[in-house]
Amino acid sequence: MALFFLFTPIPLGTKSIALFGLAINVIALKREYFREKSWKRIFKIESDDPNGPAGQN
Repeated sequence: MALFFLFTPIPLGTKSIALFGLAINVIALKREYFREKSWKRIFKIESDDPNGPAGQN
């Protein structure tokens, strides 16, 4: 529902509330389903795998 409000022509205040709600939902989902993983591992921002492409010389 929050994405709907972000892409419709409505006032900026309503869009900011929708963006805040979307951020809170993402945080809640991370805490519920990915409690043991860090944010970097979920979104694969940085790989810690020494055998992967980043670890090869």
